[in-house]
Amino acid sequence: MGAGRVTLSTLVVLSLSLVSTNLAQADVLKLRDGRQWEGTILSESSQEVVIRTIGGPVTVPRNDIVAISRGPTRQQQYEERRRALAEGDVAGHLALARWCREQNLVAEARTEYEAVLTLDPENAEAHQALGHQQVDGRWLPFAEAMAARGLVEHDGRWLEPAEAERAEKEQSLREEERQWRQRLQGLVRIILSGTAGRQGRARAELLAVADPDAAKAVVDLLRHSSPQIQFLALTLVEERGFLGGDKALVTIALGSEVPEVARLARLALVRTAQGEALKLLVGALSDPRGEVRHRAAVVLGEIGDPRVVPYLIEAIREPLPTGEVTPPTLGVAARERVPQRAVESTTAPGIGVMKPRVEQTTSTTGISLGGGAVEVMTATNYDAVDALEAITGVQLGGDQVAWRRWWDREGAGLLSRARPRQ
Repeated sequence: MGAGRVTLSTLVVLSLSLVSTNLAQADVLKLRDGRQWEGTILSESSQEVVIRTIGGPVTVPRNDIVAISRGPTRQQQYEERRRALAEGDVAGHLALARWCREQNLVAEARTEYEAVLTLDPENAEAHQALGHQQVDGRWLPFAEAMAARGLVEHDGRWLEPAEAERAEKEQSLREEERQWRQRLQGLVRIILSGTAGRQGRARAELLAVADPDAAKAVVDLLRHSSPQIQFLALTLVEERGFLGGDKALVTIALGSEVPEVARLARLALVRTAQGEALKLLVGALSDPRGEVRHRAAVVLGEIGDPRVVPYLIEAIREPLPTGEVTPPTLGVAARERVPQRAVESTTAPGIGVMKPRVEQTTSTTGISLGGGAVEVMTATNYDAVDALEAITGVQLGGDQVAWRRWWDREGAGLLSRARPRQ
């Protein structure tokens, strides 16, 4: 449609003339060893020249070249070829557009494809090369085609309207969080190194932060190396209920050497702890360090989530370290037989990935008592007992067997009555 008439003889003559022109006017690299490369120079630097030959691109070290004979530039070749086209020659414009793409002449290729569409508005190759798409039988520019399909452009992507709205809100939130992070970092610098007056004002400004968009920036401060900054961040998390700091809060609550900082972390966990915190605390019940095990039990009791009950039951009895002859702090030592028992307890969805462990350590004699039992030195973790009593309202002391039996009977009912955290 709209194509100019070009005879076979004319095409042959034109093709031969173009080939002869290319060969006669090609770039030529003459080398020290007498060889030469013919083609089109693609790039050159002080170290090398890249020339495209019939066999493909060749990289030639600059030191090997004694002379360069340059043919016309790609732009000059394009102008010459375009002038040679007959008016209305659709096939000629298509061929020239393809050549331009091969030569990486992007703008010129677009010009040729647009010329094709002027002559042949339904030419599929030109439409596709220009990124057009068909919608209901009509060729449309890409943006118009996407809009015709009901999509919305957002940050270089075409999305469904609802998805675009969500992406816009997320982008806005990220920007708000970035600004809060910068603002809080500035306040921290003043608190740590400013004058007394500026420090006081910066602390007051930090403690006045209440915007939910600041939550991530505040949580980031929990990981600060300064106990003072940790304390201020903990105060905010506890008072505002900012979420997202489970891992940092558990780390501080179980490991901080500053009592007031550890206390605030526990208070924040009681108010904000979610599934991640519970998993970390349950894992800490089997930590090799006794102090960490006891702190974890205390915090779990304060949080009060019934899903952790079976894990606290298994934490009631804990082994004494090898060579320990006196009970650990807060524990009562006893020599007893502990049956090796697989724990099968009722658990609620969302916390079942946490596997309870029964810590067992053989005695110094290593005597087997038969029946799947070993002799161990154990201690009662009364922090675990206190936590169990606080969560369940049941008082069975340190009798682990009695607790297990109670949980087998009553666990499902306790979980059904409670509304555990997410």
